[in-house]
Amino acid sequence: MKIAFIGQKGIPATYGGIEDFTEKVALRLSKKGHQVTVYCRPYYTQIEGEYKGVTLKKIKSIKTKHLDAISHTFFSSLDALSEDYDIVNYQGIGPSSLSFLPRLKGKTKVVVTIHSLDWKRKKWGPLAKSLLKLAEYPSAFFPHKLATISEELKNYLEKNFKREVFKVTPGIDPPNYREPQRIKKFGLEKNKFILFLGRLVPEKGCHYLLEAFKDLDTDYKLFVAGNGFFSEDYLKKLHAYKSEKILFGGFVEKEVLEELFTNAYL
Repeated sequence: MKIAFIGQKGIPATYGGIEDFTEKVALRLSKKGHQVTVYCRPYYTQIEGEYKGVTLKKIKSIKTKHLDAISHTFFSSLDALSEDYDIVNYQGIGPSSLSFLPRLKGKTKVVVTIHSLDWKRKKWGPLAKSLLKLAEYPSAFFPHKLATISEELKNYLEKNFKREVFKVTPGIDPPNYREPQRIKKFGLEKNKFILFLGRLVPEKGCHYLLEAFKDLDTDYKLFVAGNGFFSEDYLKKLHAYKSEKILFGGFVEKEVLEELFTNAYL
């Protein structure tokens, strides 16, 4: 089958749970013999052509906080109309509001995967939150099949939209153990630090961890790995906690990430 993914920033995943999810599923489908295309944003995906058997299609977006995702989805969806895809899988509530477009061809089946209730995110203002809340309706009713990643979201969607929802729970690939070498530049030692890894946005709750950790009487360190995304004010709030025992590493490459995972106490 010819399968396309729309709504994510791209692959290979460097940050973002949706991107990691898309990469894992796309690569596995490709290995099963399907022709897989992932629509990517040029600022995120640096490589050209193919990635491990998956076709990368770069489409420009209007890179602003409010228009980046929806503009890229719109342009990608228009491009998908010119292709002969059997299945198009949309990621996220906002992008999935345009999931009716591939259906205009008739034969293309559309799947939507909901990863979170985006209107709950603190980075959005009142208008954006209202639009994202409204986007739940087309996201739920346009696709042939609706999926989500957790039992809580599955229950929410089935209760509010009275349709069958499939749960596809994300997992992780166990990291390969690496001796602590690269992380020494941060002053980290094996089993002597706690790791927080993720996108630095309010809904991830990193500020709760920092507030609690700063008052602990411990010689352990807390290492925060990750960047913000349209959350500069929140980043400044987090960096105010920076100290000898609270460290920020920003975006980390795969080798460093594996060292962090396999040497962290917690």
